[in-house]
This record gives sequence, structure tokens and C-alpha cells, in this order.
Amino acid sequence: MSRVCQQSQLGFALRFALSMIALMVVYSHLEPLLNYAYLWPLSLAAAQLLDFFGVPTVLYEYLDQGFCALQMENNLFHIKNECTGVFFLCVFVITVVVYTTSWSAKARGVVLGVLAFFTYSVVRVVVLAIVGDLAPSLLDFFHVYLMVTLNLGFLIYLWK
Repeated sequence: MSRVCQQSQLGFALRFALSMIALMVVYSHLEPLLNYAYLWPLSLAAAQLLDFFGVPTVLYEYLDQGFCALQMENNLFHIKNECTGVFFLCVFVITVVVYTTSWSAKARGVVLGVLAFFTYSVVRVVVLAIVGDLAPSLLDFFHVYLMVTLNLGFLIYLWK
């Protein structure tokens, strides 16, 4: 590998590591903002999509407490930032921003990535709600194992 390429990779790795440290420090301070800017719109979109699919759903907002609730006939889902994959989204945004490319490419990557991740997360919540309604015994497996793995896979897919 050329010396310039190695320096570029090292610079990216260093910027990424420092950004991840900064994210760990400031993430808890960002949560109230993320509740209004990401959690609530995502929960609203999921509730409307569930209604569209014939699962009557009422959205309750407890944003000051850090969650929204989706009330369906047989289930009550509490949706927190952890459920939305927002931490993976933050990792994606940071990765795009610290990558060595033009600012216009970074902006395009962030906008398209956020839209893609938001759409994916809405679908993820809707699938979990439908699984909870149709097969509640499978909900823990879907929520804890399958969907977390899919979040990571989706992050890697977007980055690729």
C-alpha cells in the first residue's frame, strides 16, 4: 500500500476512535433532543403504518420520560431510543463525517443514510409489533437477537 493511503487510513481510524469516545461522553446529553427529533417521528410513523396494515394503534408520548408507547388491542409497546437503533445511526453519521471525502459527499451520505435508517427502523418497529401481536412467544427472540443483529448488518450495508 502507498504511504499516502496508509496515512489516510490511519487518520480515519484515529478520527473515528476519537469520535466514538466523544459519542460515549455526550450521548446521554443528546437523548432529550433525540426523543423529539427521532423517537417521536419514528413512533408516529410506526403507529400510522400499523393502522394502515389493520392493527389499530394509539400512540402515547412520554418523551420527557424517554419513551413513546404504542397501544394495540393485545399489546402495549414501549419504544425507547435503544429500540430505534439511534445509537447505530449516530455511529453511521460519525463514520460518514470523519471519512475522507468532500463535504458535499458527506452531506449526501448523512441525509440519505438518516432517511434509510429511519425507514428501516420504522419497519423494524412495525415487524416487532406484528410479531408481538401474532406470536408473542417469539417476541423476545426477535427483539433481543434478530433485530439487534439486523441493525448491525444494516449499518454495515449502508456504510458499504
